[in-house]
Amino acid sequence: MRLLILLISILPLNAFAEVSDKIASIPLMWVQAVIFGGIGFYLASRKWWLSIVGFILFFAMAIGTYDMQSDKFMKVAVIKEQGEIYFAIGYITSIIVAVLTTFGILYGYWRKPTKCT
Repeated sequence: MRLLILLISILPLNAFAEVSDKIASIPLMWVQAVIFGGIGFYLASRKWWLSIVGFILFFAMAIGTYDMQSDKFMKVAVIKEQGEIYFAIGYITSIIVAVLTTFGILYGYWRKPTKCT
């Protein structure tokens, strides 16, 4: 943990002034995908109906990206500062959450012990 804090404080981070300081950065979107996907995987592997949490997180991330992309002023500003790839990564990271949640459901069924008759 101390090493992580040290690395975060030492490594330089980009700072953007206009729109980029108010939206999630690309590395943060990847971290969100891993964390939300892990939560979805864990919950879905315990009980299949808990996968709703992972799918809600997936829809929230996807709708957030779509909302930003559908606003013509935000779209131009984000593309100017972050590049065209920003929206693609937004959708990819949200899909990762759904895929990990789905794998959690499958893993939950797979790890159930079979009863010998």
